[in-house]
Amino acid sequence: MFIALLELENAWGQDKPGAPLPVTIGDGIIDIKRKIETLDDVKEALKHYCDKIPYAKVLSIASHLSTDISYHLINDEEMRAALQRRSVAGETERNVYANYIQESFLTELEKRNANILFAVFHWCRTIAL
Repeated sequence: MFIALLELENAWGQDKPGAPLPVTIGDGIIDIKRKIETLDDVKEALKHYCDKIPYAKVLSIASHLSTDISYHLINDEEMRAALQRRSVAGETERNVYANYIQESFLTELEKRNANILFAVFHWCRTIAL
């Protein structure tokens, strides 16, 4: 499961901002109205999501950085190629999806001069010994 894409698909089908998906969500639990298949879909879904944010009412947005993701900038061609492999995607594609969507979201907020505090939380996996 690729939560970055799933969250964006979920938001793309909403008329107004809703709650994020539960952390424990499994396949098939939510009804995805519009599935992301192309880079244009990603861009349209991000625009839709950012258009629905009530900027005058939002003071901050919280996000987390997972230690499971390898962070680096992703270009359009890398994202396009990863989307074409979605049916057989693995860890590499998950990293591409998460990085591209996060960076694109922040870039879109910057374009809109959104005066929103963006808080980042670091999530660390614990390993039982």
